[in-house]
Amino acid sequence: MSTLFAIIVAAGKGERLGSETPKQFLPLGNTTILDKSYDAISSLVSPENIY
Repeated sequence: MSTLFAIIVAAGKGERLGSETPKQFLPLGNTTILDKSYDAISSLVSPENIY
């Protein structure tokens, strides 16, 4: 069985969204877009292998 790794790309200023807050930190429901991304990938990849 192979070991899986993941990189969550979370960069950008969110200018096209018209926000002063970087888009990865914008709220999405009761969490952030970055947290949603982490939660989605953590069911497939061990947390210590997520960067």
